[in-house]
Parts: sequence; structure tokens; C-alpha cells
Amino acid sequence: MAALFADLPGALQESRRIAERCQVSLDFSAQRLPAFPVLEGHTSASYLRELCQAGLQRKFEPVTSEARAQLDRELAVIEAAGLVGYFLVVWDIVRFARAQGIRCQGRGSAANSLVAYVLNITPVDPLRHNLLFERFLNPEVRTMPDIDVDFAADRREEVIQYVYERYGETHVGMVCNVVTFRASFCSAGRRQGVGLSAGCD
Repeated sequence: MAALFADLPGALQESRRIAERCQVSLDFSAQRLPAFPVLEGHTSASYLRELCQAGLQRKFEPVTSEARAQLDRELAVIEAAGLVGYFLVVWDIVRFARAQGIRCQGRGSAANSLVAYVLNITPVDPLRHNLLFERFLNPEVRTMPDIDVDFAADRREEVIQYVYERYGETHVGMVCNVVTFRASFCSAGRRQGVGLSAGCD
């Protein structure tokens, strides 16, 4: 570096002084979800419960003791995991899309959740199909649940703009996954054929 900036003898010293003043600590262990604004008199948890109770009445006629017990159990797990806001945000985005006539559908393991069903995020009744909630959100494994929601391609931009406006550009980011295929080899050097890049190297 000294040779590269030989014509600027103070550059390296100034750069060092700047670097020493910088204190950066990145904590990737904490969840950073946008705060969902709830109605006055509600906490996030009480608002989610109210939405779910109303959805339970719409989806089940009559509401069975099994459905009530399952809803209570799921809400307890969601609250203990600190994910109440996450469910409210997803519900809000899906609610907006449906109100605008934008076709959307939740899918994947979220279909195992009664909460997702009564919030109209997913179309599948997990009780009727005997689905296991822990496949979606296991209280023994502290990982972020994955709620996949597909939106009509020709109107997806409307949903994106709503999210930016509702939650603010500093709290929203675009993310994509790129999947590539390649020949993979195991440590023994034996060719395994074509597989996902995340496979055996």
C-alpha cells in the first residue's frame, strides 16, 4: 500500500486514523422484523389472537374443541418464539393483495399451521388433513419459519410497492435465490453425477 500511494505520504496514516475510529458490531443472531402497528388497546399478541379467533369462526362451523386447542397451542409457540410480528406482517401483505384483487397463495410447510389457515395465508385446513404443525415451526428448534407466498406475476410490483410504503425502505430488502446445477464429487473423488451445488463436493 505504501508503494501504491507513494505520492500521498499522509494517506495511509489518515486511513489508519479513520479505521481506528470505526466501531462496527454486526449481530446476526437477533431477529429484525418491522414493528406491526396494532390498534389502540391491543398488544401485537392480543391483536393476532383476535384476528385468529375471528378467522376460526369463519373457517369452522361449529368451532370444535380440537380447533380451539390447536389454535391456542400454536399461538403460544409463536409468541414464545417472538414471531407474533412476523405473522402479522405476512397477514397484512396477503390481506392487501386480496383486497386489491391480486391473486396470491401461501404454500409450503406453512400449510401445516392452523394460524396461517385462519388468517387466510394458506388454503389448507391442517386439522382435516392431519398435518403436523412442528414440521413448520418446532419449538425445540429456534429457526425462522418459512412462509412462502406466491403473487400473480403481472401485479407483483404493486405488492412490492405496498410493502415499501407500509414498512419503509430502510426496513425492506429484495432477496433472490439462484440455484445452479453442476457435476458433484464426494471426498473420495467418485463422480456422483449432476446435483445441486449444495450437494457433496
